Amino acid sequence: MWIGDVGESNWEAVYKIPAGQKGYNLGWPAYEGSHEASFNDDVPPPPNRVMPVYEHPHTVGPAVIGGHVYRGNAIPGLRGAYVFMDMTGPIWAMGADGVVELDLEAGGVQTSSGEDPDGELWLITQQNGVFELGPA
Repeated sequence: MWIGDVGESNWEAVYKIPAGQKGYNLGWPAYEGSHEASFNDDVPPPPNRVMPVYEHPHTVGPAVIGGHVYRGNAIPGLRGAYVFMDMTGPIWAMGADGVVELDLEAGGVQTSSGEDPDGELWLITQQNGVFELGPA
C-alpha cells in the first residue's frame, strides 16, 4: 500500500507499507516525514515508526497527492512505477531506479488521480479538468 502523507509545516512524504501488514506508525506528531517535529511535545516519538521512501520540502510543493501504480500499456517504461504528484508541483514516478520527475505540465492545482479499467492513469486539476496520462 502506498501512502501520500500531506505534511504540516515543512515536509511531504510517501510511504510504502508491505501487503498484509498493519499497525504501522508514520511518526506523527513527533515526526514530519523523517524529520523531528515539535507539534505536540506531550506525545513521545513512537518506537516503531516507518520511514518514508520519498519526501520533499514545501519549497518543492505544499501537499503531496497520492497516486497509483501504473498498470497500463500506453507507456511501457512506466509500467509498475508508483506515479504521484504535488498539488502545485511536479509529477513523479517511483520505480526500481528511484524517483524521476516526469516531463508533464498539468497546469493549475492538481487534486487527484484515477485509474481506468485498462490501467491507464488520469489526472484531475481544479482549473483544467481531467486528462489522461499518455506517452510523449
